[in-house]
Amino acid sequence: MYISFKPDETESAVDKLNNDLDRVSQWSDRHNLVLNPTKSKCMILGSNDVMTKIAAKTPRVSMMGNCLDYVPQARNLGLIMDGSLRFEEHVLEIMRNCFYRLKILYRFRNYVNVETRVMLCESLILSKLNYADTVFGSCLLGRTRKVIQRIQNACARYCFPVPRRSHITPILNRNNLLNMSSRYTLHFASLLFGVIKKQEPPYLLFCFCKFFFFFLNLECFF
Repeated sequence: MYISFKPDETESAVDKLNNDLDRVSQWSDRHNLVLNPTKSKCMILGSNDVMTKIAAKTPRVSMMGNCLDYVPQARNLGLIMDGSLRFEEHVLEIMRNCFYRLKILYRFRNYVNVETRVMLCESLILSKLNYADTVFGSCLLGRTRKVIQRIQNACARYCFPVPRRSHITPILNRNNLLNMSSRYTLHFASLLFGVIKKQEPPYLLFCFCKFFFFFLNLECFF
């Protein structure tokens, strides 16, 4: 559940959230569904300045008589979200997992051909970076983007006979492979095309249309 508010509207926003949680609890009870308040958490999203102002006076969010804990980050459908929406911890966890998998793949590198190596990296390693990249891709800091590209570079060195100090970009181009930044652009463009073509989900269509109108107004202004 999500609600947007200004720092001076904190109390009224939490009251609305608590009322919604009460209605959800009652609906669940009527349909014999069990909610677990101990597994539910609260997060404040925003800049450090905004979060500091809100945290100092935030009323408690309650669910079924239990006060929910405020946390700096939480996992949602495999995506680790933090208050500033920079997703650094999410990328770091992926990096550790990817390099662990790559270490295992190196054990039988000499027993498989190049095509199989590429397939293994795509399915077991790079697929983890593809997941939800349309959510976190545009929010990453420059240093986090370098971490993601570093993972693909390591995969390229596993797949192809690359000299130790050689650049990876020519290797990717030679084998018709997109770098991670281009992959994100492709995934986002595919998402955008699907939303515009099918006219759903409505909230994404609204956001895209709002952005396009804003962009067109800037173009007209200049």
